[in-house]
Amino acid sequence: MQEVILRFQGLKFIVPKETECFWPYYGICFVGEYDPILSHISGSDVVIDAGANIGIFTLLASRKARKVIAVEPDPENFSYLVRNVKLNNAENVILVNEALSDYVGEGRISGRGPLKALSPNKGTAVKVTTINAMLRQLCVTKVDVIKMDIEGEEVKGLQGEYLSKVRELMVEVHDEKADRIIRTMLETYGFTVSEWSFSSLKVLIKILANLGSFINAELRNGFIASTLALKYILGLSNHPVPAAEKLLKKARLLYASKEDKNALSRSTHRLS
Repeated sequence: MQEVILRFQGLKFIVPKETECFWPYYGICFVGEYDPILSHISGSDVVIDAGANIGIFTLLASRKARKVIAVEPDPENFSYLVRNVKLNNAENVILVNEALSDYVGEGRISGRGPLKALSPNKGTAVKVTTINAMLRQLCVTKVDVIKMDIEGEEVKGLQGEYLSKVRELMVEVHDEKADRIIRTMLETYGFTVSEWSFSSLKVLIKILANLGSFINAELRNGFIASTLALKYILGLSNHPVPAAEKLLKKARLLYASKEDKNALSRSTHRLS
């Protein structure tokens, strides 16, 4: 498989040269999907990256946190995660090659690229655990911040008594039912829940501030992000990323905090 190296703010990421594998990089680094929690991480924090993929959020968080627990079940994604952690000398990252759900045992995952998810009876065999069980095994007694993107398993994967000590989190939900259940779950633990909203101005500012990294990525994937954005601006497409609109049309990011009750607007944004 062909690979490229992408860069952002001094970090390097080895990425498979497949279009869908670039979207987490663009989403996290330039769209700023997880900036609300990244901006609040401090040097004493323990962070969980649930659904770490190849490690983009993991490595950004590792520069600020005391410890990052990066959880990724897919063997291929996990191999890139391991390589990227080593490439960036991130010694405060703990790597966990398991899927998260509401049971401990075995399961299967299927799908492509960053969209691989637990499947009832097909795909690659993987180990499955809960966050509570994982933390006990790692002898971790408190988690401060969580980022979760586990492709439809968030209702099962998020639950646990560990939430009583979590300060803030962001979780991607994939349908209205999951949205309602997770909001209720988090409010029970004292969180204020809001929905992350997209800002084209902030995206432009981040691109200009990191222009070299953006151009480097565009050169390596045939200017795919620029082309799609231009079509959207000119009215030739109903969505900046048509494939993402089809796959994630009901998905959204929820932000939950026990401290800042006005951290984000509650406006709705479909993920791109």
